[in-house]
Amino acid sequence: MFVRSYIAALVCVGLGGCASSSNISAQKQRNYLTKPGITAEQYNKDEQACVDIAKKDFDAARAKTYVYQPGLAGAAASGFVGGVERGRLRREAFKQTEECLVAKGYRSVPMTPEQLVIYENLDSTNKGKAIAVLASGGDISTLQNAQ
Repeated sequence: MFVRSYIAALVCVGLGGCASSSNISAQKQRNYLTKPGITAEQYNKDEQACVDIAKKDFDAARAKTYVYQPGLAGAAASGFVGGVERGRLRREAFKQTEECLVAKGYRSVPMTPEQLVIYENLDSTNKGKAIAVLASGGDISTLQNAQ
């Protein structure tokens, strides 16, 4: 009985998390980091250095995470909890990368509605390029035409 209650509670928490994330995406706001006088190449270099630091911490934290309970229900619950934990670690790594860039002198700026429309319509490769172009003060509409 306890196992069923535990699994039901986990499912409710998981569904609640999914519902709240859909509300966030409906707001349609996205920020990027910028620094005066920076080039897209320098932004990519700074970002990669920060990602490397965050990845080391992510890998170390993930290696310490051991979640397992015996039995079928325990294995299912452990898999769910393990997935939630990996998601938390990814969010922490993203936040750590952003904080590292801020420490290097970058500041967060919201995209204009026009930039957001262009950004949302780019493929994943060009989205990465767009962030670097925006960081350097460039115009991302050129990437839209390149697709």
